[in-house]
Amino acid sequence: MTTRPTISSVTESLLNPAGRFRTLDRIIPETDACGTPRLTVTGHSIDFHATVGRTRSILQIPCMWNDTATAKALSDALRTRSAGTDFIATTRYMEAEMVVFDHSAKPRLTDIIVEEAPEGLPIETFLRLNSGGRGRNRIRAMLEGLASLHATMRSHDIVHGHLRNRNITVSDNGRITLSGYLHPYERAAGTDRKALLRYALTAYVAACEPDAYIHRDDRFPEYLRLQFEFGRNEDMADAVKVAFDRNIYPDDLTTAAHLHAIASAPFRPLQLLLDLSVQNNDAAPIRITSRPAPSAPVFPQTDSADIDFSRCDFVGELADTLIRYMSGGEWGFADRYGRPAAGGKRFTAAEDFYEGRAAVKEVSGWGLIDRCGRHVMPTVYETLEWYGAEGVAAACSEGLWRIFDRNGKCLCAESYDWIAAPSEGMLTVRRDGKYGFIDLSGRRITQLKYDEAYSFAHGRALVARDGQQYFINTEGRRIP
Repeated sequence: MTTRPTISSVTESLLNPAGRFRTLDRIIPETDACGTPRLTVTGHSIDFHATVGRTRSILQIPCMWNDTATAKALSDALRTRSAGTDFIATTRYMEAEMVVFDHSAKPRLTDIIVEEAPEGLPIETFLRLNSGGRGRNRIRAMLEGLASLHATMRSHDIVHGHLRNRNITVSDNGRITLSGYLHPYERAAGTDRKALLRYALTAYVAACEPDAYIHRDDRFPEYLRLQFEFGRNEDMADAVKVAFDRNIYPDDLTTAAHLHAIASAPFRPLQLLLDLSVQNNDAAPIRITSRPAPSAPVFPQTDSADIDFSRCDFVGELADTLIRYMSGGEWGFADRYGRPAAGGKRFTAAEDFYEGRAAVKEVSGWGLIDRCGRHVMPTVYETLEWYGAEGVAAACSEGLWRIFDRNGKCLCAESYDWIAAPSEGMLTVRRDGKYGFIDLSGRRITQLKYDEAYSFAHGRALVARDGQQYFINTEGRRIP
């Protein structure tokens, strides 16, 4: 890499692509209502959607990669193409391809990754649209696809290492395509196997009990295990343990056996899981009686006085069965038909719903609401981050951060001047320049004693103290 491009310089090159690319041509970026290219900024790259020639693509600009990560990406790009795999999106690593400008307005060349955008929906969106009823056949095909995907990855010795919702696309017929393969994250086959099992189990629940799927919370694995133990299904109960226990990383044979078992299991009511899930959630069960065809990207309108998405300044994607939109400078929520949701309330800013909660902002500050628009956390905070997958929120007031559960209960007596996003059930925290760790219940795992600390990955975290760097485990003990 010759430079670390800024977002503004990338935007400039996208909006004026003529002469800005060395070999690519006919670059048309996808833009929002204001004409700004659709960008996603991650910790290591700037990604944007565009049409390259006639192909919808995702262009990824590495901005924090070192020479080792670049060399690995080049090798992976060649390796996946030579393997002839059709489940990974076609990807090219192009060196010195794009012209950007530095702060002195001097032109520089930067690398880009061009990845064909798979046809279909992110896996979570696919499951929400096909949960229960008529969508079961599609989910069945997806489950069989997960088993085939694992077999193919195993036969080609391919490890993705970052299987997330946005990196797994499912087509109408259940075919799965992986994207985001070229990345600098650590690649661990055990992480891939656990991710495939988790998605298979949640897909099975989506087919059997849509309400239980929507009401998932941090106790979902426990409830699911109880359901299968109650039904005397030892194989499925063991699959839950392997998939969700952070101390277990299954081998290939175990993973294959569980994936095939889940794909062939009959779809039956999971009443115990449903009762436990809804009982632990303060919202009423959501009964999905009808839904549009999953392939339809346009949200149909009704004849009533509902939200006209075509007149909105911004319309988000379907998230937790609701759509976030912005009109007249105010943000709100509606269902897929344009009917107002979350009590029809409007906010000065809002994030997508996730697991029944959404972070919103009013004049008084940020807070957290439920699907009915009720304030779970009052809108008094300077900023608020809702981590739906973990069921916790981090909120800042007067420069001090604390964590809360999904019902607004403060989980920690201490406050911190910085809290990182959860990773493997742990949060890195800092106060007065010293770092430490707490778990999702607010319990302190280590003292605030480290000069530097990095988030947990694969059961360990890198820390530095008194000039020494070493790893610790999830109990805070130093790893020899």
